[in-house]
Amino acid sequence: MQYWIATIIAVIGSSLFLFSITAKKKQTMFIYQTIETLLNIIKNILLGGYEGAIAQLIGLIRNILIMTNTTIKGSEFILPILNFIMGSFINERGLLGYLPIVATMIYSYVTLSSSSYLTTKLVLLLNIILWIIYQIIIADYITVLVNTVALIMTGISIYKNKS
Repeated sequence: MQYWIATIIAVIGSSLFLFSITAKKKQTMFIYQTIETLLNIIKNILLGGYEGAIAQLIGLIRNILIMTNTTIKGSEFILPILNFIMGSFINERGLLGYLPIVATMIYSYVTLSSSSYLTTKLVLLLNIILWIIYQIIIADYITVLVNTVALIMTGISIYKNKS
């Protein structure tokens, strides 16, 4: 039953993630991603992906800072370090458990330190790849499928915006 609840949450969250990729503005992208992140925290806990839940929690804080245009001096360093410390403490998967931690550290640093939408999208590509590998490990196959589509959509979006 727990797996099916997580799967339903994955479908809803993944849909929001796809909407975020097609957003024309960084602010809109982060609104969708914030709601998706809340759902992912619950989903990861249900699937036993505690490293991912911690990474998502840090991502939630990052997204709220970005959405509210709140600037906290050093947050681009503090959040990734906090993510690493908390994620390391709860990591039960060795090196593979660091995939969501590293993905979130990089994405947090770039999104908090760069105003470039293109840079954000490029780093999002790397982020998606790392999360796909982790999602396979925790058997979150719906999100793997949707993130593969998201990877393609992000690549197309980058290509279109560069042209």
